[in-house]
Amino acid sequence: MSSSARTSTDKVTSESGCPRHKLGMNSSMNPHAFHPPTEGDIRGPCPALNALANHGYLPRSGRDITPQDLLTALQHPNTYRISAPLSWVLVYGGLFLIGNLGFKIKPITLHELARHNCIEHDASVVHLNTNPGHKFAPIETNQVLLKDFLKPDSIAIEHVVQRRVELEDASPLDALHQEIARGEWALVLDIFGKKSKEKIATRFLQTWLKDNRFSEGWMPTHQQTLFATVRRSSDIRRRMNEFRKEYLKTPEEKREKGKLSRELSEKYKCANGEPHKCH
Repeated sequence: MSSSARTSTDKVTSESGCPRHKLGMNSSMNPHAFHPPTEGDIRGPCPALNALANHGYLPRSGRDITPQDLLTALQHPNTYRISAPLSWVLVYGGLFLIGNLGFKIKPITLHELARHNCIEHDASVVHLNTNPGHKFAPIETNQVLLKDFLKPDSIAIEHVVQRRVELEDASPLDALHQEIARGEWALVLDIFGKKSKEKIATRFLQTWLKDNRFSEGWMPTHQQTLFATVRRSSDIRRRMNEFRKEYLKTPEEKREKGKLSRELSEKYKCANGEPHKCH
């Protein structure tokens, strides 16, 4: 992951007067210019939070992050513009799942979110499964998985639904983590694709998933609410159930036809501890 912050006099401002995400703006002009993590910085498996740290909405070190830091960053009008109720559910629900919701909540690092089967789960679109016996999941975006997922020019809900069914068929999830996985993509589809009939340009997701960076000039178009997210997640579940009925009629034949590429399947077998050489 690499980027250079080039000095520029261009300013792109939002209605609130805050600079948009402009790669050409020096950090002295824009405190939210993109900078990849440097030596000693910590990142986790979540591209949404990694991007917030890379743009300075969360501590760039990825350390000592408080609940208020998370709430402020998620609700910011230049990031995901998540409503207060939804951000509270995400933040305090997440802290509960990683075991950090007691009388006194401790600041966290982004890597704590990689604790396996807390918030993080197998059957990820861009991360390998956690190796057996490991407490923490891989946090690196796997380029084979990413390339396979981003084959279309744009990503629509149908593509997400198909991929989630394929992944969960290969690596079954419990009910909680099925819900988390649907919720993640409900947020992505609504926040990034609301204005384009549920389609997201592949180049935007490539930037966000690979580099954990907001595309130049991107701004949210609306506030993302708890109700809208639940509704979209329910729609994904309904569509997955419908697709699964067709997909599972002849699962072996379907797999042979290669909905998941052979190389992709080998990656998952390797991550699941099957006797295949990891590359």
